[in-house]
Amino acid sequence: MLELKSALEEDLTTRLGLERTPPHDILVAKARAAHLIGEDGARDLARLLLTLQPFETALVGKRRPVLERLRDAEVVAMASRVWDILGAAAKVPARDRVEKQ
Repeated sequence: MLELKSALEEDLTTRLGLERTPPHDILVAKARAAHLIGEDGARDLARLLLTLQPFETALVGKRRPVLERLRDAEVVAMASRVWDILGAAAKVPARDRVEKQ
């Protein structure tokens, strides 16, 4: 799950031409403003990032039981949602320069 979160953040950050990943609310707003995602995609991205955040927190806090309870179907469903968002974003050309923050 953490890899899915990282892939999503890194891809959108690169497509937006940002030097580093901003906070989630800003990432969603910038992706929407750049037309990488539509209104529905922005809502889904915000929910998805909110859903994925606890996995990073659990890993950093070494709370393994949370991670061990994941079912394969949950990971596959989450991966599908990530691919849907990245697929939509891929339809818009990536920026060719990095924006300083």
